[in-house]
Amino acid sequence: MPAALPTALVSADDLTQIGDLPLAFALSTVIGFERQLRGESAGPRTQTFVGQASASSAPSSSSRNGARSAA
Repeated sequence: MPAALPTALVSADDLTQIGDLPLAFALSTVIGFERQLRGESAGPRTQTFVGQASASSAPSSSSRNGARSAA
């Protein structure tokens, strides 16, 4: 009996998450520079870190919930 082959090494959700990370980096960096220009705390480094952490943890937390929806 032949061994079963894996259906996909990378799922579509994984590719979506990989695409979201550069977008989160760019947007959070822009927000950080805007805050720096206004003289507020939490400049570009902090905003970039928070944006990346949020973008990388949100999909993994939703995948742990399975197919349940928020509705």
